[in-house]
Amino acid sequence: MPEALDPLRQGLADLGRSRRIRAWAAGALRGLAAWLLLVLAAVILDAAWPLPTAGRWAMLGILLGLLPVLVLMRRSRNRASEREMLGDARTLECAAHDHANALVNGVQVGPMQHQTGDAFAATLAQRAHQRGLTRFEQADRDAVIDRRTLHRQAGNLYAAAAAWLIVMLIHPGLLGGGLVRVGLPWGDHPPFALTELEVTIDPAQPTVGDDVSVTATTAGKIAETATIVQLDAEDRAQRRWPMSARPQSHGSFSHAFVNVREPIRFRVEAGDARSRVYTITPRLADESAGAPDATASAIPDTQDAAEAPVEAGGGSVASMLPDIYERLNDLIDRAASLQERAAQLAEGPASDAQREAWREAMAALDTDLGAFQQDAAALAGDVRGEADRHDEPVRGQLQRLADAIEALGLCRTGACPSPMAAPDSAGPTPKTGQGAGAGVGAGGGELGPAGQWAAGVRDAGRGAVTTLRAQRQRLDQALAGGGRLDPDAEADTPSRPEPDVATGAAEQQQDTADPDRRLREAILDQAPPAYRELTDQYFDRLATEAE
Repeated sequence: MPEALDPLRQGLADLGRSRRIRAWAAGALRGLAAWLLLVLAAVILDAAWPLPTAGRWAMLGILLGLLPVLVLMRRSRNRASEREMLGDARTLECAAHDHANALVNGVQVGPMQHQTGDAFAATLAQRAHQRGLTRFEQADRDAVIDRRTLHRQAGNLYAAAAAWLIVMLIHPGLLGGGLVRVGLPWGDHPPFALTELEVTIDPAQPTVGDDVSVTATTAGKIAETATIVQLDAEDRAQRRWPMSARPQSHGSFSHAFVNVREPIRFRVEAGDARSRVYTITPRLADESAGAPDATASAIPDTQDAAEAPVEAGGGSVASMLPDIYERLNDLIDRAASLQERAAQLAEGPASDAQREAWREAMAALDTDLGAFQQDAAALAGDVRGEADRHDEPVRGQLQRLADAIEALGLCRTGACPSPMAAPDSAGPTPKTGQGAGAGVGAGGGELGPAGQWAAGVRDAGRGAVTTLRAQRQRLDQALAGGGRLDPDAEADTPSRPEPDVATGAAEQQQDTADPDRRLREAILDQAPPAYRELTDQYFDRLATEAE
């Protein structure tokens, strides 16, 4: 009988193959459980100490390299060796308490019945083979096949899966964001944070010149502050804008980009959270046409001068006066932010539970207003110094810009009344020039002094944005060479009178005698340039009719 057809050896070979497959499966389960725990440890490590891109690349390489090593370290052979076959036979004998070694003799002596020429030796070999085959058929084969190890390693895999489930239940974002960061190290994936951050941009697809509002809403661990970080092409921080808290929505912040004309790359940082990088790309009003809108010529001349296009000639504020241009844009952005925050605060808190948050937001607004006034005064002084180095018409326009900055309503607004009166408390009549409806709260009741002050900041901020935009546009026209200066520039911007001790008392007496004068100046300061002449004529007509 050929060796390949020996039923005893074939049976032991099949038994050994089954044993090896189960041993390999147990090893694979053990390796997979260990690999899953390593991945979980890598995610937790990256969450505790955010790894740089190179570190995450190295972590991914290590994990991918360990996977085949741990899972495939015990591979199955197609054929059993003689040594393994004898070992399985001995294991079966021990389990059956067979001290005659019938299985071992059958394996070792059985093949001699076909190899020897001695009839007596062949007969002995045949008998040994038959006894071994009989013992093999009676043996308990579970003694060789280790099922307990396989079950134990399956339990280890279940334990690793349970660890993943526990982490996912504790904080779902840990696994979701962590796996993305470790598995895709080349992408822009913010590190894990207990604060969940959601960023919305309105409008999502702005056109050139639009104001874009960015809102950040936090959940989980609520953040106390939020900041917009503007980035360059290499993701390096260039500027930071503190976002204003929304008093009626706890954990929500907003910021307005005014007159967006170029792409802005930024991310939002709130508490320990950081968003991905966003890009605001303003598009033309009619990109499909590829040319200016044919109806543009039909637009009346009453549009805001800050939005009118400039015919480039010799240069622009951005190219010739980059420092002033950047600081002027910063003032515009901050004025818009102050306006937005004051508009929310002027309505008062929605409930008594939010009253303390309202007071804190008012204090922050007062602090930011003071910083705005200091920076505006510094910019006005630098603009006057720059004006001395230029000829007309740039010199005159720079001087008018400095006058306009110093005459801004925001720069003339005093500090917030202290102590702050509650929004529903009765307060004095709002001061002249603080805007229509400044003394009326969201509920229809009278605002206290703090609410009236916020309403005044709101209206002054709106006027500051309009005035600074117009002055920036006129300065662009002056620097362009071929541009035409607005002949009403001086009339549009209140001039800054030189302090005169002799006339100071007279001016104060005139303000007291004519209370409508301050209201008239405030309204003219806030009105768009195209409407200021009409507004001035309207006040003249009212004065004539009163006489």
